[in-house]
Amino acid sequence: MLLLRGLVAKRDRITLLEAGDGRAALELAQRHRPDLILLDMHLPDTDGLTLVRELRAIPALQATPLVALSADATDEARHRALREGVDEYLVKPFELEQLDALIREVRLSK
Repeated sequence: MLLLRGLVAKRDRITLLEAGDGRAALELAQRHRPDLILLDMHLPDTDGLTLVRELRAIPALQATPLVALSADATDEARHRALREGVDEYLVKPFELEQLDALIREVRLSK
């Protein structure tokens, strides 16, 4: 989160909303309808794929870009996440340039 905070701090008109677990993330996403969701796949209260399915079941969030962040670098984990509705799958540790490019892409599409 420290890296993400630093990256977002460099950008104008970007607000970073943080959730400590899946339930809080789901509530924040429903309430704020973010332009981009960054989702750690290893959450303390739920499986990341379960949360992906829950987020994608909300009509207002179905088109929201969803980026999975995971330490699991296996092709199986990546393919499973993409099948469940993730748009991008970044393996930790990832390059900040990758994430920065995704943020720029989302901003340009708005």
